[in-house]
Parts: sequence; C-alpha cells; structure tokens
Amino acid sequence: MKKVVILLVLILFFLCIPLKVNVGAGVEEYSSFIYTILRYNSEDDGVNSGKEGVKMTLLGFDVINTVHNKNETKGDIYTLVDKTTEMKDFSCAEALQQFYEDDYYTYSYPCIKSDYIVVKYINGSEETVKDALKNKRISIEDLDKFNIKYYKNKK
Repeated sequence: MKKVVILLVLILFFLCIPLKVNVGAGVEEYSSFIYTILRYNSEDDGVNSGKEGVKMTLLGFDVINTVHNKNETKGDIYTLVDKTTEMKDFSCAEALQQFYEDDYYTYSYPCIKSDYIVVKYINGSEETVKDALKNKRISIEDLDKFNIKYYKNKK
C-alpha cells in the first residue's frame, strides 16, 4: 500500500512539472500534462498583434484569461485631453499644425498646440497625440471619440 501511495505521488509530481517552451516573439509557454500557461508580452508585430496578459488552461478548460490587445481603444485605459481648454487666456499662433498623415489625408490642428493635446493613460503616464498616433497606440477615430478638434485634408 505504501508503494502505491508513493507511486501516485510521483506520478502527480511528474504530471505537474512545467516545461518552458518559447512559442514565438513575445509569447512564452509553460506546460505540463494537465495545464498550460501562455504569457503574452509582444509588440504589434503582425503575429501576436501586440497582445499582453496571461492565459491558463487546466485539463483543456480556460481558468484564467487576461490576454488583451495593447492597442485597445477603451476610455478606461486612456483619455485624450486638450490641455488648452484648461488654461486661462491660452493663445496660440494662427497656423495649421500637421500632426499626422495617412495614405489619403493629412490631419492638422487649427493652431500651434500639438504639445498640449495629450493621451493620459490609466497608469498616470502621458504622451502627445502625435507620438501616440505614430506609435499606433491610438487611432484618428479616438480624436473624434474624445472631441478633439482637427482638420482633415485630402493629399
């Protein structure tokens, strides 16, 4: 009887030993016979589309799934703010200031104020909309969503 218990403990022990497998860019897999853990931390490389988070399956069923796209456009992850609306007596040079362009259009502010139009992230950090667009953390549609005024001109 004692040998059977020891054998069962050893079998369970070996079933639970994880093996680390590098699946690809930004993805690590730890797996055993009874569970799998996938850890995503990838840039938007077209393969994993900028995913981050953890997914754990136990006996083939999802137990934990916190995987999300780093570039999700949810208001609770970030907000776009025009700081000039909070400034008393703000004035800026009357000139169009281009901050972004795509294949068909150029996008400009009505005056020189790109340093004041920012993305505020939930973690407290912020960056200009110009940089966030360049790095594909937001889209032009987000400016509309947060009522940021800009001009859109055909190329």
